[in-house]
Amino acid sequence: MVAALELYLDTDATRRLRALWKALEAEGIPTLASLQDSKHRPHVSLAAASRLSPSAVAAALGSVPLPG
Repeated sequence: MVAALELYLDTDATRRLRALWKALEAEGIPTLASLQDSKHRPHVSLAAASRLSPSAVAAALGSVPLPG
């Protein structure tokens, strides 16, 4: 099984990115919007591997500051 660690965007950033994809598609430039009938959720992939250790991921991200 493939595992991935991804960050998802907030609502405003997602809306802006989808608008950009739409503008690019209108100019004939393919984007991820054309995949899966525009159901692709914009994100940033931090890692992909055949497997990820939850404890290793938690340890690696433990010092990352969270908003709030």
